[in-house]
Amino acid sequence: MARKRGICVVGNSFRKLSFSFKLLIFLQYFQGNESSASFVTRSLNDSLSDEVYLKLTRVSVTKNSNIFQSTCSSHVRLLRGFQRETKGYVTLGLSTVPRDGAYYLPQMLASLISKITEEDKKDIVIVIFLGSHKKQWVNMTLSMIDDKFADSVTAGIIQVVQPEQKIYPDFKTITKRNYNDSLSRVYWRTKQNIDYAYLFAYCDQLSKYYMHIEDDITTANDFMKEIRTFVSKMEKSKETWFLLEFSTLGFIGKLFRSSDLCTMKDYFLLFKDEKPCDLLINNLKSIKTQVKQFKSPKSLFQHFGLSSSLKGKIQKLRDKNFKDGPSLQAHGRNIGRIPNLKKSLNVDADDLAINYKSTKVLNPQAEVQTSMESHGSFSAVRPYNVNMNGFFWAKTPNTSDFYRIVFDSPVNITGIQIKTGHPTRKVDRLENAIVKVGYFSEKDKCKNSMILGSVKEGQFEMTRQKPLLQISCLEIFVTRPQSAWMILYEVSVRTTETDKENKTMIKQ
Repeated sequence: MARKRGICVVGNSFRKLSFSFKLLIFLQYFQGNESSASFVTRSLNDSLSDEVYLKLTRVSVTKNSNIFQSTCSSHVRLLRGFQRETKGYVTLGLSTVPRDGAYYLPQMLASLISKITEEDKKDIVIVIFLGSHKKQWVNMTLSMIDDKFADSVTAGIIQVVQPEQKIYPDFKTITKRNYNDSLSRVYWRTKQNIDYAYLFAYCDQLSKYYMHIEDDITTANDFMKEIRTFVSKMEKSKETWFLLEFSTLGFIGKLFRSSDLCTMKDYFLLFKDEKPCDLLINNLKSIKTQVKQFKSPKSLFQHFGLSSSLKGKIQKLRDKNFKDGPSLQAHGRNIGRIPNLKKSLNVDADDLAINYKSTKVLNPQAEVQTSMESHGSFSAVRPYNVNMNGFFWAKTPNTSDFYRIVFDSPVNITGIQIKTGHPTRKVDRLENAIVKVGYFSEKDKCKNSMILGSVKEGQFEMTRQKPLLQISCLEIFVTRPQSAWMILYEVSVRTTETDKENKTMIKQ
């Protein structure tokens, strides 16, 4: 038993404390009694690791090229970019993790950076927090940033950071189910709170203000001008404010003073398994004595994502107050006001959330290549990856355009199935094309090829008793131009190896 300033603590299980008791600890810390709060926390956690439970003490951190070291961050490393010599006006921070069948970050960054004027570049920092340690996904994300946004990294606008894995607890030890949430949802929101906490901490010295955004949004024109105008108005007012809102949705477009970020980190870690992030912020707003809600006249960000970071959840959220009006509904590359895809192009936003494939047998490992321009996130890999939702949507194929699969190693093919056109509306079929295989692949060419047949009514199917041996590549080759766009939603390649695996599964 420990007793300090009238607080009696029994046992060492911090997780089992009530929300109100944790709040009392935080209030002591917030009111300046840091030593008292630390004493209570230590007495509760004296047998627990630093990585699992919060220590309410400031820890300095050393980062690459760090001009301004955070006063409360640790266990976070800088993977791309550098910290500038002068502070910015606002840091835009986001956490990103893998999502089922969707990858929104490239589009989100393209929208955001395209709306930054030359004048504003010196005043903006974008911090991308990688909340996953899956090597393939991390490497893909870093390669994408190196390829598409190298200028923004070099200019000091983009910084990419990643936490050490030890910041996360053993989620299976969390049994509390507030709001009757499923355990999987509790684990997800607890991890999200931890990610946000370390993101806040990393950003506390980068700019005067911090705005939290998400990785599946588009950005309004002149957003920085709108932010400056509203913040200036609020700073000149006599109102007490902790939080300014530039979106009506969730935790998007929420602006804070950077001087509050370390407090926010501590609060999120202390109550990480109690509530979702938006509810925690509302509680902290009250603690910081903000009574009123201060919203920008128009929302500066629009949510376009469908696939939530919570596995299996579809998130159909749209901000009706978005400054630039209706925005992209189908995850496309063309950001801003576009024709209604559902009416004019026969495609719904939901198409990226549906797996239309009839087979569930994995295709051989391969690289997918195409000469056709894809529309937005309807990427070429979707029809070949059996686990990915959606389809490849290409703009008006021309003669000699191709969709090519180059196998990692030669395969013995026993069957091929190719399906084009919208799976339910029977539009955007591939009208004139042949299918061929090659025994040699070099410099993006499928050589020593053999024609297997033509695409008829948008489909091609072949089954062989004797396999085609040592095939290096498969190609769909367009023979005549067409005015309609083309949808390719399934490419299935059966091999002697996959046939064996399938028979083994049936026997089991």
